[in-house]
Amino acid sequence: MVYLDVDGNRLPTSTDQGLANVGVRLVVAWTRDTAVKASSDANGTFVFGSVPVGRYTVVVPDEALFGDTISVVRIDTSAVALNPGDTVQVQVAVSYP
Repeated sequence: MVYLDVDGNRLPTSTDQGLANVGVRLVVAWTRDTAVKASSDANGTFVFGSVPVGRYTVVVPDEALFGDTISVVRIDTSAVALNPGDTVQVQVAVSYP
């Protein structure tokens, strides 16, 4: 989930809102190779489908957001290790610098 951290506490709360159309990438660990890409929906939710078993880093480039207006302030779990059948939830906080 990608959300605008309105209250600045770096945790999703009722005052925060999901952000749509934010590009999120899953990069193979220790490389710059993008394994899969996704875009957040109207609620800020994104889903990567058909991801091979392995270790990855969740990346949300600041330029994928709103220029210099807001930036990524926290990714709760940027390093992800996937095994067969795993489902991992990641929260991306975006806020004002």
